[in-house]
Amino acid sequence: MIPLYHDAIDRRLALPLHEGPDKTATLSEAVRRHVHAGDTVYLGSAHGRPNPAVYELVRQWWGKSPAFTLAVVGLGSPWTALIHGGLVRRVITTFMGEGYPFPTPQALISRAVLEGRLEVSNWSMLTFPLRLLAGAMGVPFLPTRSLLGSSMEEDNTRSGEFLTVDDPFGAEGRVGYARALVPDVALLHAWAADRAGNVIIAPPMNENLYGAMAAKNGAIVTVESSWHAADWYGPLASPDRCTLPGTRGEIELHYQKSPQIEIASLDEPYRGRVYLDWEGEERYESCYRNILEEFVACIQEDRPPVPDATDGAKALEMILGAYEADRVNQAVTFPFETVAVNA
Repeated sequence: MIPLYHDAIDRRLALPLHEGPDKTATLSEAVRRHVHAGDTVYLGSAHGRPNPAVYELVRQWWGKSPAFTLAVVGLGSPWTALIHGGLVRRVITTFMGEGYPFPTPQALISRAVLEGRLEVSNWSMLTFPLRLLAGAMGVPFLPTRSLLGSSMEEDNTRSGEFLTVDDPFGAEGRVGYARALVPDVALLHAWAADRAGNVIIAPPMNENLYGAMAAKNGAIVTVESSWHAADWYGPLASPDRCTLPGTRGEIELHYQKSPQIEIASLDEPYRGRVYLDWEGEERYESCYRNILEEFVACIQEDRPPVPDATDGAKALEMILGAYEADRVNQAVTFPFETVAVNA
């Protein structure tokens, strides 16, 4: 039974070396293939902004009139080039202006609005991601009490994107329905990805995931790194943390700071988010003292350390093998030799 059990585990849980066709492309090719005149384009914000993709969009469409609709939580420099170049007809947003060193209007955007060249659909910082979430879920709307009694309720009701009704379950008061926002394509920037298109997005993610999942034609993603081994790259996505996601929660390990471990789960004893840390003498022993004592003992007893230099060489070979597998886009065997790739 044990071999059969292990075979079943391997079949169900093993990660394939290649999860699909190679989706990598040059930025110019990706924008040319996936962004079309008249599209609604979502731009991811938070701390990972798709500036390279936006610049490429400007390069390809400058001097033309593609009449894009831009969906973005906040619009300011350097994305003002899209407005100044006449590429955008309408903006769905919560803020337009500059945020640094302090919030202020943006002259190029303000001029386009006042001259009637740019239409603006204003939403709150709650209802904008709510609309994208509805699009990602495939539902026509999501309910909210935000906007009720405001000019945004009036404006968005006139445009047909917001509806206020009596509570359908008979409770007192009215409720708003925010219409799903479904972009044609999303532009994102992320930490890392493999060639099959599995992407790790840096937190804070804001509404970025919703925008990508809601987009009808998918997302164009630029990344900081794509070198990771094709079969498993998740733990290598950040120099200071390792996130292990699961179906019932996630574990996050911090290399450089406290707490060392965060566990978030749907189940006890880790329901919600629990922080674990070595403290005091225990932390000192785990991180420093035991290593030093082992080093001294190896010298005094004239014995090899564990791990030794051979173990280190094998670990280094594994790391170099991961680089090599990504470079040649194929599996490598150990001991491996550099594979020649025809240009």
